[in-house]
Amino acid sequence: MKEKIKELLLEKYLDFNLKAIKKTNKLCDFSEKLKSIQQILVIKPINSIDDKSLQSFISGLYNIYPNIQVSTFTRSSLRKNDINWLGVPNNQYLKNIHKLKFDLVVDLNIHHDTICSYICKLSDAPLRLNLKSGHYDHVYNLHIKTNFNSPIDDELRNILRYLKTFSG
Repeated sequence: MKEKIKELLLEKYLDFNLKAIKKTNKLCDFSEKLKSIQQILVIKPINSIDDKSLQSFISGLYNIYPNIQVSTFTRSSLRKNDINWLGVPNNQYLKNIHKLKFDLVVDLNIHHDTICSYICKLSDAPLRLNLKSGHYDHVYNLHIKTNFNSPIDDELRNILRYLKTFSG
């Protein structure tokens, strides 16, 4: 019961913080930003994408951007010393993410995950792409719409195709 309450508090806390984040109306030349990418963070969901599909996607990123560095994040990879008592990534963890100066964050969650959306927003990356539309769309500034029933591999290839086109 104690864990359920803690989980509920975590979701409410993050939901409140993510809703409090105002959508910026800054104009951005996405094509120019996409051409200058050097650091990418790929947020991997826990269950919906297998390792083979993820590796294929990351290889595709290297094909488009040969000199990039790609980091991955999975919510389950958070250690006890990375989070506070509620389960929110602590300030040091967030500083470390921010210090890497990601140019692009790609959130591959099929359903928005509060921790992942929180990390995405606090990464301060100028480009934040989500795979599926959802509750925290205002956190992201890039979304490539695909057929709702498309297999995940098709959606990942579609993202790569658009990134390649816009990076031209």
